[in-house]
Amino acid sequence: MKTFLHAEKRRRTEFITVVLISAMLLSCASKQVVSENSSSKNSSSKKSQQVELHLTSTQAYCGGAEPDQSMLIELATPKSYEGRSLYLRKGSWNDLNQPIVASGKSDATGNMIFQLEKGEYSVVFDDKKDNKIYNSILTNLENGDTYHGPVDKVCLADWIKKAEFVFTVTGSTEKVSYNVHIQCPWHNIPCAQYTGPLPP
Repeated sequence: MKTFLHAEKRRRTEFITVVLISAMLLSCASKQVVSENSSSKNSSSKKSQQVELHLTSTQAYCGGAEPDQSMLIELATPKSYEGRSLYLRKGSWNDLNQPIVASGKSDATGNMIFQLEKGEYSVVFDDKKDNKIYNSILTNLENGDTYHGPVDKVCLADWIKKAEFVFTVTGSTEKVSYNVHIQCPWHNIPCAQYTGPLPP
């Protein structure tokens, strides 16, 4: 009789153990499915696509004597712009509190390729990727210098916020083109009037 009860007790214990293990396995499998579904949703909402930016450049005439027509046409004809660095932030203006989400340098054909999520992007050059140039102009030209009048602080505050250009990535966006007009060296400092000598 004791042997029979002992055997019965052992069978019940084994049965309970099997039930518990089965329940644990089912629970784990269920959690794994939820996790995979969540991951799938996150990846689809952040799906990126390839976007090619193409840079060209034109140039102002910075010589002295009046140029001939052929030279003006040559300067005004867009050419592939090699070696120019670009920095991208989300949004329609250059918000320095927002991180740079992508950056690159144009190749010999003026192109660079990014993987970007859908949305709006502001693009700036080196001088606006952070506030170093802004602070330097504000400090060094507060009262002007030998070749410049005092900096216009309101103008400078607007300058740092303005992107070189803005574009939107949609499902059909594949290529974005932008032309950079290169100014004469005496116009390189924004919001401060140049008062120095010009070429003869």
